[in-house]
Amino acid sequence: MMSAAHGGDIMRAPRAGKPVRGIFSPPGSKSLTQRYMMLAALANGVSTIDNALDSVDTRALAAGLATLGAGVAWPAGGALVITGVNGIFPGCGILNAVDGGTPARFLMAAACLATGTSTLDGSARLRQRPMQDGVDMLNSLGADITRVGAMQLPLRITPTELFRSGGACVVGAHASSQFISALLLVAPWLKRGMHVRFEGDPPSVSYIDLTVDCLRKVGADAAWEPSQGLGQGLGQGLGQGLGQGLGQGLGQGLGQGLGQGLGQGVGQGVGQGVGQGVGQGVGQGLLGVKPALLKRFHVAIEPDASSAAYAMALAALVPGSEIALAHLPRGSHQPDMAVFDALIQLGARDCSSEKCAAIGFGKPLHGGVLDASRWPDGSLAVMAAAAFASAPVEIRGLATLAGKESDRIDAMSQWLRNIGAVVESGADWIRIDGRSTYAKEISRDKSNMNPVVGFKATIDTRTNANLNAGANENFNAHPNTNPKANHAEIVVNPHADHRIAMSAAVAGALRGGVSISDPGCVEKSWPSFWNDWHRLLSGIEGSA
Repeated sequence: MMSAAHGGDIMRAPRAGKPVRGIFSPPGSKSLTQRYMMLAALANGVSTIDNALDSVDTRALAAGLATLGAGVAWPAGGALVITGVNGIFPGCGILNAVDGGTPARFLMAAACLATGTSTLDGSARLRQRPMQDGVDMLNSLGADITRVGAMQLPLRITPTELFRSGGACVVGAHASSQFISALLLVAPWLKRGMHVRFEGDPPSVSYIDLTVDCLRKVGADAAWEPSQGLGQGLGQGLGQGLGQGLGQGLGQGLGQGLGQGLGQGVGQGVGQGVGQGVGQGVGQGLLGVKPALLKRFHVAIEPDASSAAYAMALAALVPGSEIALAHLPRGSHQPDMAVFDALIQLGARDCSSEKCAAIGFGKPLHGGVLDASRWPDGSLAVMAAAAFASAPVEIRGLATLAGKESDRIDAMSQWLRNIGAVVESGADWIRIDGRSTYAKEISRDKSNMNPVVGFKATIDTRTNANLNAGANENFNAHPNTNPKANHAEIVVNPHADHRIAMSAAVAGALRGGVSISDPGCVEKSWPSFWNDWHRLLSGIEGSA
């Protein structure tokens, strides 16, 4: 089903006609922009956010924060300027998160610090996405949040003094990290701050760490706290190990036996202790945020690693390519920077400098097993690349993907099979064998490698008329002339999911013959994606 919000248009994804080289600047990080927007709205004074991402999701969050009483100004070509409310939102009303899971979950927490009752709602797809964990978490702290109807949304949110007092909550292993981040972002303005205890491994801990890092950068005292479980586990393990080692040593004799027994026993005991400590301490970790009255701040947002992942995949696949990601440091804390490491593991070349991350073609990608539990969103770019690898690629740790803008494992499996890959999948994993696709075609077949030229359309975030006029014109002017590729023309339905569309663009760049319905769904996180992608494939130095 195509997205009604973006229309039923279809456009051909441009194909790479030569090595892709240059400096590429993805838009600002969506994750960082939204976290700093929340902090600026609650801070005291006027904060500025440079290079903030202007997209459907961030506009939805901005509108919601403005409804609650924060001042939000987005000057054309300038920094995002937010006037904070010093911890208490003076307004309330209808909060429309549109398609955004993060805006919905952040606004749910923000509305608990308002002065009146608000209603949180969103699109038909957002009404289906999981919200109950966040409701339960906030209500356990004294919030008053109730469903309006049978769907996950709308929600009626009534502020309470009990919630404002803060305290402690327990989080299960399957809760979304977005709910936890939302709670942490409002925690400095709770009277007692907040302590979060995790039962089991913290979910998507990399995104929680990103939130903690943002809090620290604006002056909050937020940190993981030592857990008694770790000390207890180590102590018990060491005690058992020493006892066992002494017993073994004495039993074998006070010569070499004592030393050998002690060595074996202590080694085994330390191993047991660390295992118990991690299970009891880290598995039930504590995260604390102390109360504070945070003041205005000024930050610059890094380019979005989640968006950069698609350029990374392209550079790793096209022979002779090398792309530098302007202003995106190799050591960025954004979770999807792990895509860089995954592609390097599969055969790409690390070309990074002190100033920015850079990646290039090293050798044809080979197979492997990857754990994407810390970067599930970025895994889609790696899935697209895996369709052109010389051996199967298995990606694990994908349990959260079913509840995203689409069921991402299912949506990716559909179009990957359509281009010829053999795909197996489960609830939290996918295995892609791309050996039957046209993995080597780009390096051996020159008949279909002329880049599309003259693509000048500017994407209007209110309509896709310009976008699709430009796309159709170029489709007619530069048809795919490779019969081998033409027999496998496919249309990818992204299910209104921006990341599905972007991943299909990677495949289109490699093999040709890939068209995408609802291309405007990319507006959710990267409104100028198709223009920027075309410029990158056209080999324009300093593109985008």
